[in-house]
Amino acid sequence: MLSSRIARANSGEMNLEVHLLRGFPQGGVLSALMWILVADGLLYSLNSVRYFAQGFDDDFSALAIGKD
Repeated sequence: MLSSRIARANSGEMNLEVHLLRGFPQGGVLSALMWILVADGLLYSLNSVRYFAQGFDDDFSALAIGKD
C-alpha cells in the first residue's frame, strides 16, 4: 500500500507520471490516523515555542511574527 505507487496525469499534449516512494494515499484506511499522529506532535511543538500553528484536514499553517 505504501510503496510502488504511481500517480498519472494527462493534459492534452503533456503526460506526467510520478513514482511515489513514501507517504499515505488519500482516502486510505490508516491515512487519517497517521496524519493525526504526525500533525499533533508537530503542531504542539510549534505552538510551544511561540509560533502560531494550526492544522486543518491535511494542511498546515504557521505564522511567525518578528521585527522584519
